[in-house]
Amino acid sequence: MSDSDRPPLGAPIYDLIELSLYSADRRRWDQLEPMQVAPVDGLPKSLPSPKLRALLLNRLEVYAGELFRLEADQYTEYKSKAEYPAWLSKLADRVIERVFNRIEILERANEPATLTYHGLTDDEIRAGLSGMLREVVNSYVWKSAGPQVRAEAPQIQSAKIVEVPTSDAESSPKPTQREELRDSYRANFPDAGIMDICWAAKQYYREWTRWLKNEVKDGSKPDRAFRHVLLSGKDAKTLRREIRPKNWK
Repeated sequence: MSDSDRPPLGAPIYDLIELSLYSADRRRWDQLEPMQVAPVDGLPKSLPSPKLRALLLNRLEVYAGELFRLEADQYTEYKSKAEYPAWLSKLADRVIERVFNRIEILERANEPATLTYHGLTDDEIRAGLSGMLREVVNSYVWKSAGPQVRAEAPQIQSAKIVEVPTSDAESSPKPTQREELRDSYRANFPDAGIMDICWAAKQYYREWTRWLKNEVKDGSKPDRAFRHVLLSGKDAKTLRREIRPKNWK
């Protein structure tokens, strides 16, 4: 990686970022490892595990999104720089390679159990991560763009990505970044209710609805609180020890 790939935050800051990324790696390892399944020779002696292509891709996308935001959120003071979109695009490329590297380590650690059991190819993973991160890069650029960066974010340089034409039915408005964050979290933790999320974030339900409608500013206390829960990689029910009062909302 060259110095031009990142803003000049300084070695201490990048060490702290690396520690945060490492913590995210460990959390996602704990989610991905149970999805590894060893191949069976001959007839199975027990009920075979289900193939969960969509769930696996979702977990990898949530993983990549967390890695991206942990570093990109440290670029705040450089948002007005002309290089800001390019830095974000290069960060997205590094995130994808990091995810693949961690998958490779996980696969070696638990052979013969493997994530390939679910039938998701490397090209499909790369395309999914690239598409998701492209949207995230654009959201970061446009939500903070000043006169120097009012341009489309550079395309993420990823191999073998095929853009699939969308039908009229598929061209309906896409969910916002916050809605996607909510949906990804609830896909991973389907038993966590909205009130569980609000309680863990120490925010009332009205703040949750305002946050989803983008009526709450990025970086505000409610925004940071909800993102902390949704990017924690943990069930919201376990994040706050106090018992939620009856009818609390």
